[in-house]
Amino acid sequence: MSTNRGVYFREKQYFNTAWVWLIALSAESILFAFLLLKYDSLEMRDFSMNDLYLMWGIFTTMFIGLFLLFKMMYIEVVIKEEGVLYKAPPVKNKFITVKPAEISMYKVREYQFIKEIGGRGYNRNIIKNKESLTVTGNIGLEIKTLSGKTIMFGTQRKAAIADAMKKLMKEA
Repeated sequence: MSTNRGVYFREKQYFNTAWVWLIALSAESILFAFLLLKYDSLEMRDFSMNDLYLMWGIFTTMFIGLFLLFKMMYIEVVIKEEGVLYKAPPVKNKFITVKPAEISMYKVREYQFIKEIGGRGYNRNIIKNKESLTVTGNIGLEIKTLSGKTIMFGTQRKAAIADAMKKLMKEA
């Protein structure tokens, strides 16, 4: 992909929600405290303190792994002369291109991320032939292709993405 030649729009959104990490870390701390409190009861007498520390170590490793996974995840949408390009590493590492000739309809609109598309991130529904790439907010670019596929791209820049699509589709 050439760098900025013919680029009408570029947006890269990261999964940087501090409150999610705060909740996850709090949940891990509460779980470990619960394990320590339960250790004194008869139910946990079969476990040694080393077993409890091992369980806490496993939880911590899982938390760090999830943290690193989410730090690597982002969604990038580029609209340029060739079409709409998108990727969502580590799920979709290479850009996927939707050419202007493949687009039957598009609109920038509000959406309900759980009800309509199943949540945040990269979602794919094979039965409904839909894909979505969203991080935050409730504004997105919906594209319908000639093959019947629907793709929703979440955006924080409603006017810019609408202008870029007009340029791409050669609308005045």
